[in-house]
Amino acid sequence: ALFGGSSVGDVVQDFSCSFQRQTGRLYVSTDGLFFYSNLFGFEKRVRISYTQALEITKVRTTSLSVQTTEGEDYIFRSFD
Repeated sequence: ALFGGSSVGDVVQDFSCSFQRQTGRLYVSTDGLFFYSNLFGFEKRVRISYTQALEITKVRTTSLSVQTTEGEDYIFRSFD
């Protein structure tokens, strides 16, 4: 499991995109959004449950912005 032993729900769809200049996959599930990247052994995992997401906004046609209840901003770009 890419995100440890905890449940990620049922994956509805996944997309190729980038986060903080790392290309990976964004998984949209019934429980939240999950990003995973593995570039030359450097792994990046982002987990945002829908209960943490304050606002999810489509920016133009190429980006997705997520603001969380903790005040963090995540921007996923370059969707294929």
